[in-house]
Amino acid sequence: ISTSNDKNTADLVYIYVQEKGGRGSISDPVDGVSVVDPYVDRNGAIRFELDVERPEYVPETYGAGKTKSKATITYDIYVNGRLDDANKTYSASTGEGSYRVGPLNDALDPEKDEIEIKITKVVWDRITVLYEDEDGNTVKTVAGKTTTDIANDTTGKNIGFTLDANDYKAAGTYTVTGVTNDPALTGSVTVGGGGTNIRNAVPAGDDYVRVVITGLEAAAENYDVILDNNLTKSAQALSALDLDFAVPTAAGSLQLAIGNSRNDNITGLKPGDAVIMTATGSENLAATSPVGYKVTVSVDGVEKTITWANDNSTISTAPTWRVTITDHDVHVKVVKIEAVAAPQIKSIVYHDNNADGAISETATADTFVVTFTEALSAVPTITKTGTLEVDGQFLINGTDQEDKSVVVYTVSAGTVAAEKPTIAAKQIKSAYAVNIDEFTLTIPAAPQDLASISWAKTGA
Repeated sequence: ISTSNDKNTADLVYIYVQEKGGRGSISDPVDGVSVVDPYVDRNGAIRFELDVERPEYVPETYGAGKTKSKATITYDIYVNGRLDDANKTYSASTGEGSYRVGPLNDALDPEKDEIEIKITKVVWDRITVLYEDEDGNTVKTVAGKTTTDIANDTTGKNIGFTLDANDYKAAGTYTVTGVTNDPALTGSVTVGGGGTNIRNAVPAGDDYVRVVITGLEAAAENYDVILDNNLTKSAQALSALDLDFAVPTAAGSLQLAIGNSRNDNITGLKPGDAVIMTATGSENLAATSPVGYKVTVSVDGVEKTITWANDNSTISTAPTWRVTITDHDVHVKVVKIEAVAAPQIKSIVYHDNNADGAISETATADTFVVTFTEALSAVPTITKTGTLEVDGQFLINGTDQEDKSVVVYTVSAGTVAAEKPTIAAKQIKSAYAVNIDEFTLTIPAAPQDLASISWAKTGA
């Protein structure tokens, strides 16, 4: 066995034909190629099979047509120690194939002749190009703008590659290994733009061609604002959203849209970039609905609500979020859809401030104090019957702040008992819902019974 080696030349290996007529033995593989079951047939020809295994540095296929890489195998045939045929070649791709050589100048005698096959060279037609940093880590390049393999010949081939500015913000120089060029191929690296071009690389053919890039500096990671649940900038019905909870039937036609301040350029953002997200609603909720609806939207974990009151009014709430990109994607999603009950009367207390045992208006006027189940958006008006008139305002508490869940009604005219003033339908309302019922207050006729003022839904 010769250990000499030059470009594209395997270590010289002798392959002896095993006895199947002639005499010989099987060799070890050479650059992925083995001769299997060689013999001399009765017509004096050499027959053998090739087992071809592709080295890791050779691509399985190349080009748009997915052409299989091939090996050109060169060998000499010796008969009884004499060179009988030199530099014979076969081209084979990965797998196995059966081949027949000969007869040669003289038909071989399977009983007497000794056959010796010397594989002198195995050359694969393509070599993979790798892009690595000085530590052997893979460098990200732009697909479609990067040479992935080159032809394995001596004419020299060009290598081009592009580094994405989203991946790297700086790079130094390149050096190409696995080539026979002298002087070595080196140069500066361009990030983005037209990329970097290397001319006339000649592969050594026995390993990868490696473009080693030094001085790489990673760019800041890019992040996206992601609209979950099928949310878009266009209004989507709540029933059309991809949610992991049920949407109340009456709320299904309500619509939600998520806008942004970057003209929809909300991907590939870098730390420090800011975006304002806005949630808007459409399709007003019918005034016949007994409840309102509140949708909670989360932007990067910060929850805000948009509400539909059941009064067929324009949706007035449009919450916004100012988001500054840090180190993760920002998710926008619907986390809750809730029915909002309308406020109700909780209690009524009469105060006979002038101690006359009657409902009356004097310098120290009598008052009704009405407590509701939640804060109201406005003071409900009491519609008078007979001569009784009242003026209402929210209770001023001990800190001089309005308590909008309590209304103090002061008698401004009339002294007649046994009247039934009303709070009209849709007068009792919060920011989220309107009570669609009318309520009647029943005032007792006897002064001693004033403490028993009562209320009820009209007609109930």
